[in-house]
Amino acid sequence: MKGNKVTHGELICYFGLWFFMAAMHFSDQCNFWSMKNIDAFCGAPHQLGSFMSRILFEQITLILILTDRKSLPYVDKFWEVRQLMKEWNKNMFENFLLHGYHA
Repeated sequence: MKGNKVTHGELICYFGLWFFMAAMHFSDQCNFWSMKNIDAFCGAPHQLGSFMSRILFEQITLILILTDRKSLPYVDKFWEVRQLMKEWNKNMFENFLLHGYHA
């Protein structure tokens, strides 16, 4: 990352790390970057520091904005990702729906 500019490769790696972490069950995200030897109580079986530093991962998380919409006047825990979800679903429908199949 140079300044606040994230490279394409860094962003792909960042999302890949999120997908990977979502499939694992650790109580603390920092455990993924642990350098401790693995035993029954500490250490990570997959040390993500070989793919991206924890500092860079946290910096990308801080600067990443998923919507250009303002927050809603009521409680909606998903408001920041609704636009992303809508565009994701639109893309999946347009590019990956079986041709000729309509639900």
